Amino acid sequence: MSTEAETTVELAVELSCQKCVDKTNTVLSKAEKVSDFKVDLKTQSVLVTSSLPSTQLIDLIENKGNLFRGMDIKTV
Repeated sequence: MSTEAETTVELAVELSCQKCVDKTNTVLSKAEKVSDFKVDLKTQSVLVTSSLPSTQLIDLIENKGNLFRGMDIKTV
């Protein structure tokens, strides 16, 4: 049983098309310790519930999804 606390963070990302959304969905769906997420093209944001630190979530999206604007990271 994991004792790691989960938090929900909202990340500002650059999503120019549905392909960007799909790529981000794929990256997050394969990520360990990500229990829930929502990628929103209209608001250019990703809402992620995870036990990973936000820096690791950013790294996932930047390096595997090739996306991230980093303007706003907030714990929800």
